[in-house]
Amino acid sequence: MIGVIGGTGTLGRALREVLPVIKFHSRRDFDLRNVGGVERYLRKFLRELKVVINAAAYTDVDGAEGNPVEATLVNADFPKVLARVSREMGVRLVHVSTDYVFDGRVGFYYEDDYPQPLGVYGKTKLLGERYVLEENPDAIVIRTSWLYGPGGRNFFSRLPSMLLKGEEVKAHDGQLSSPTYAPFLARVIFEMLEGEVPGGVYHVTGRFPTTPFKAAVLLGDALGSRSRILLRSPGPGMEIRPRTSVLLSSRYRYDAPSFLKCMEEYVAFLRSSVES
Repeated sequence: MIGVIGGTGTLGRALREVLPVIKFHSRRDFDLRNVGGVERYLRKFLRELKVVINAAAYTDVDGAEGNPVEATLVNADFPKVLARVSREMGVRLVHVSTDYVFDGRVGFYYEDDYPQPLGVYGKTKLLGERYVLEENPDAIVIRTSWLYGPGGRNFFSRLPSMLLKGEEVKAHDGQLSSPTYAPFLARVIFEMLEGEVPGGVYHVTGRFPTTPFKAAVLLGDALGSRSRILLRSPGPGMEIRPRTSVLLSSRYRYDAPSFLKCMEEYVAFLRSSVES
């Protein structure tokens, strides 16, 4: 049986559709910030599991600057305990991380490139990676970027709906990375587990590096949208974000569908949800 921590998030929802036999944790089941009780909860949750996937994270990049303690609890301290307990109980661990562990100066990064995060979010995620592999060297750490899909609230998750409704879209050209469709990432995670890949860090993203503005124009044209797509300035907070963070894979070969192919699948889902 496979367990998922963070079962109601964007990736957690996608994993529900892919994994064969699953057990989910959500915020209502246990508060991951409760460090005092987390080990007892995990020993109960991990019982009878063969694999656990940690898809939970404090992802508010700006909010983390004002809440470093909470971000550290969720992104670093919890994964550390999870890694130790999963190792002790013989449960394979998959931990999901981010391109924000890099500063963006080099721009294109392989798994062995030196991480140097800019903000609290990236720093806590990097600390979580290191804790996980220290406590459980057999763990799989997957870095991804700009995850979007059903249930997501970020720009790429909201973009198709805005374009379909003809709403005005304002987007910037200040960051370049690879939008990653959550159902695609979920499928790759399942393939990696089936293939029993060794522990370590892996990069898995969509194959189309772009900026939010260029992606909006491309998708708007593909959908024949009536939306006005306006270029705006990046705004505050860019100093804690990598400007260019394209993740390259040297450790695992996967076939990523195109950005428009992923969006086509996502748009079909959105339309069917409206009809039902």
